[in-house]
Amino acid sequence: MDCELTVGDVVKLGGHAEITKCEKELDDAVFGVVSESPAFLMNAQAGNNDTHPMVALKGRVMVKVKGQGKAGDRIVSAGNGEARVANIDECTAFNTLGRLIKHKYNEETALTECVIGVK
Repeated sequence: MDCELTVGDVVKLGGHAEITKCEKELDDAVFGVVSESPAFLMNAQAGNNDTHPMVALKGRVMVKVKGQGKAGDRIVSAGNGEARVANIDECTAFNTLGRLIKHKYNEETALTECVIGVK
């Protein structure tokens, strides 16, 4: 792991270790989200959560989302390991992380339930 990661961080492959935070907005290399309760844990013997945090690639997961959005809005990386709602013309098959499940009414960054791995 490249830097300290917490639940909800948006990550990509690479850096000095296997994964690192997405630091770039609309990152085409977005990979998944750090999760505290994955449905299926692959490579459980690879290391502990300090060195090999659990990363959700698909399904319902809490994501650090900044800004407002409506259920069904697509989310993309916003930099600093966060996500944000995207305008439809910004979305590609490479940078879309998933969609909001519920409306988000505040502007502050908060853990928000999303479904990732869908476009």
